[in-house]
Amino acid sequence: MRFKVNVVYRPLDILITQVVHRFRGIQVVVDTFGILHPRELTTATDDQLFTKATNLQQLYSNDIASSFFKKLQSFRMVLKQEIKKLNTIKELSHLFIIENSSLAA
Repeated sequence: MRFKVNVVYRPLDILITQVVHRFRGIQVVVDTFGILHPRELTTATDDQLFTKATNLQQLYSNDIASSFFKKLQSFRMVLKQEIKKLNTIKELSHLFIIENSSLAA
């Protein structure tokens, strides 16, 4: 039994603890930046968009203008069909910055 405790259970416990810790860290990132994902952006209600955009803006208030929600809402309204075709934030940023650079101004 001592062998199991020292050789099997201890490393398993460490592994499980690390996986849980990493999952929580990733969950914080998803909760913070999830609104920028195309699926989330197109399916969120205006109230959800407002809450998540406002939280992100307040968290990064030195980098994101207070008008972030309105701009994100307008971006979604104008390009919703194109956004629905996207799968990643990288593709969304390409749509916004490269393909529709006039909207970024």
